[in-house]
Amino acid sequence: MYQLSEKQIDFILDDIKKRGIQIESLQQNLLDHVCCILENEMNAEDDFEKLYSNTIQKFYKKELFEIE
Repeated sequence: MYQLSEKQIDFILDDIKKRGIQIESLQQNLLDHVCCILENEMNAEDDFEKLYSNTIQKFYKKELFEIE
């Protein structure tokens, strides 16, 4: 199982915030879910940003802030 770095985790959290999620508990919940998915699906040679982009899109239809 791949383990995300602190830098990657910070990237995900910053992106969640930039996408309009303002409720802190929802930010943390999304962060946890996304990290779990990535760690289960990712290999060391995978492109983190591409896999992240594909993963985060599973949570919304048009924009992430819709779920708030």
